[in-house]
Amino acid sequence: MKGVVEQVNQGIIKGRSAENGLQTERVHKDNMIMAYKEGVKMLMGTDSGVIPHGNNLKELELLCEIGMSPSEAIASGTIEAAKALEIDDEVGSVEIGKSADLIMVSKNPLVDISHLSNPNNILMVIQMVLLLRIFLIRIHN
Repeated sequence: MKGVVEQVNQGIIKGRSAENGLQTERVHKDNMIMAYKEGVKMLMGTDSGVIPHGNNLKELELLCEIGMSPSEAIASGTIEAAKALEIDDEVGSVEIGKSADLIMVSKNPLVDISHLSNPNNILMVIQMVLLLRIFLIRIHN
């Protein structure tokens, strides 16, 4: 819902639509906080209906705003999502025999989750699953 707030602030959404959008955002956030506190399982994922495509990592920041720690938010888009889809034996964590993409960042996202959504902090993206498996095998031997 944060996309609505940004669009109101930029003057894209105006008048009554802006008021309704901001009210909806507040109610949505309050509901998310309540659900999280009650133990509802939340996973990262978006259909990008209200934000431009490519900004989905900002969802991690929103999850932290409702009370998740940065490590919980990251897990919501990795291992917890894989468990929900029942594919955690294949993906979701960095383990021998699993497929994984990795990123190397210049700043610690556990200190500030917004570091992950800032392209200037991304130093490297590793998508070579075979090399990852060879590297992990060497570490464990």
